[in-house]
Amino acid sequence: PVPPIEIQREVVQILDKFNELEAELEAELELRKTQANFYKRFFLNLATFPTAHLGDVVEILDNLRKPVSRDKREAGEYPYYGANGIQGYVKNYIFDGTYLLMGEDGSVINPDQSPVLTWVEGKVWVNNHAHVLREKSERASLRYIYYALQTSNVSQIVRGMPPKINQANMRGIEIPLPPLKEQIAIAKALDNFTNLVIQIYRDWE
Repeated sequence: PVPPIEIQREVVQILDKFNELEAELEAELELRKTQANFYKRFFLNLATFPTAHLGDVVEILDNLRKPVSRDKREAGEYPYYGANGIQGYVKNYIFDGTYLLMGEDGSVINPDQSPVLTWVEGKVWVNNHAHVLREKSERASLRYIYYALQTSNVSQIVRGMPPKINQANMRGIEIPLPPLKEQIAIAKALDNFTNLVIQIYRDWE
């Protein structure tokens, strides 16, 4: 299409402005993500923290998972989770609460070598491609563990093809474990950064 030159110039001017705004939003988003990652590693890698094995500080509910093939799922309102997030919505649920999911096979590791994690709240169904972790005691905050695992390098425990993190190896992951009060404060601070990044995404959309 070739409108009159005056209209062409006006269209170009408008689109140039959108390009500038998009570039500003992308730069802001990257800055906030970098900032969040900096504070995450700063809080979670202090040498003074003792460490604990993941299997000692969370409850593992893998025995309650139920896989359902796609053709046998009844469509509904409850999220159906796999290794890397929601795979669809189904008519029923098998978990009701707050959980941390870690990819077991398939999508199990991110480019930075950290495990694939999904934070889950409410009524959900989880198949056998994701480990299901629940807060176990007052020794460890599940939200803190969620952030601590984001700084863990799990490349040494990923096995096979497709990639897999079996339960035994997952239990042995070591994480820094400060006192519970500090865990809660760290998780709250990192939640603030996470919410800021999410808000930038929403404003962009």
